[in-house]
Amino acid sequence: MAASIFVRPMSGLRVLDPDGKPLPVDVASVPDNAFWQRRLAKGDVVRADVPPLEE
Repeated sequence: MAASIFVRPMSGLRVLDPDGKPLPVDVASVPDNAFWQRRLAKGDVVRADVPPLEE
């Protein structure tokens, strides 16, 4: 199982995942793979804090 990272789209951008679905604007858990590393390097997404657990 691949590790996951938390990301969010850069303000004002609509980022699609590899399946063509839009990334949520607040935070999303995505696989730490080449696709998302490229999005990070390009500035399409930024690393996000882990969302708080809902109780």
